[in-house]
Amino acid sequence: MRVLYITHNGLADHIGQSQVLPYLLGLAKDGFAITVVSAEKKQNNALCREIAAQVQPAGIDWHHVSYHNWPPLVSTVFDLFRMYRISTSIARDSDIGLLHCRSFLPTLIGLFIKKKFDIPLIFDFRDFWADRGLYSNRFKFVYRFFKRREGSMVRKADHNITLTERAKLILHQSYLEDCGQTSNERITVIPTCADTDLFDTRNISTADRLSIRDRLGINAGEFVFGYLGTFHEDYIPREMFRAFLGLRAIVGSAKFLFISPSSRDEIINYAKACGVAESDVCVVSATRAEVPKYLSVIDMSVVFIRPDRSTAGVSPTKLAELFACNIPVLANAGVGDMDDIVSPDVNDSVLVRDFSDETLTQAITQLLSIVCSKQRHGREASMKFSLSEGIRRYSTVYSRYVQPVRSSCSTSLS
Repeated sequence: MRVLYITHNGLADHIGQSQVLPYLLGLAKDGFAITVVSAEKKQNNALCREIAAQVQPAGIDWHHVSYHNWPPLVSTVFDLFRMYRISTSIARDSDIGLLHCRSFLPTLIGLFIKKKFDIPLIFDFRDFWADRGLYSNRFKFVYRFFKRREGSMVRKADHNITLTERAKLILHQSYLEDCGQTSNERITVIPTCADTDLFDTRNISTADRLSIRDRLGINAGEFVFGYLGTFHEDYIPREMFRAFLGLRAIVGSAKFLFISPSSRDEIINYAKACGVAESDVCVVSATRAEVPKYLSVIDMSVVFIRPDRSTAGVSPTKLAELFACNIPVLANAGVGDMDDIVSPDVNDSVLVRDFSDETLTQAITQLLSIVCSKQRHGREASMKFSLSEGIRRYSTVYSRYVQPVRSSCSTSLS
């Protein structure tokens, strides 16, 4: 029997390449027959052809619709309707033994199919998407709709996946405690993982590192403070720039390197508003394969995220990738399981519980002593966030409902 995997994130998107495709390829290698339905952006057509060349030999049957974002809401409903039609057709005509729905919108589709064909469903909850939308999105009535149905979706799912132990506890206490089942029976925690083979800066030569520094305009001996990922208000950039200014006050000369798909102008303008000169900031956009090369020149990185209920389920992909590259991290408390994960003794990283100048200075001073140390533990500690461990956990959940088989399939464009 096959697994029908439904995701509104495209396999060709950054998140699809890092947090969907590698898992699917690993699960297919473990013998699970998988059919995927996704929404892909037109500008990624060339990349989609490359991905098709990967998934087809793996036996993954891939169907995708074109992703739309205009007009707002209507375009999303249109995409979901097309995905529903394709998914229903697959469920009707194929031997589907399990539905795996990534986040809320695909789970809405999955619940209809589950009811119609009586197929077990995994709700890959990810994070508190509805809460996050209520905090920052203008279409709050949409997120209120999903927040009201959050409990029903969790209860109707045969199994739920969360990224953090904290989210697991909240969901069980809020929605499942009266079901007579333990949290382990209904919820599995699988944090976002990193491909530790790819994210290994030991593979980057000294010559390559020097070349990258030269290309970015970073002088020899200049300290590099780094940020990896999308630039967004959720990542409290004002506090990041304050931390950089605190670092520069200690080390003298430093550069703030952003490895980000976000607009360079947006980042530079924000930096200037925070008192950071444009000459102190480097911004580079990189493919996933290129990211480790740029990470190899970073001495210390920052992972700040707005701490509230909406981020209780957040497990930053960048954290696992930075650990794998042995880069010390400055992070903040109150986000996902960060309070239990980040430790100078375990992964060379430091957690701040507030953003006062004194707290930031103490944390940066502690991190600088770690940077100067030849003993690093980050990569070793990162193995529990390795891609192979994530695949193993998904495989364990899948095996409750379907058994691994071998299959040969095709890829199609819908």
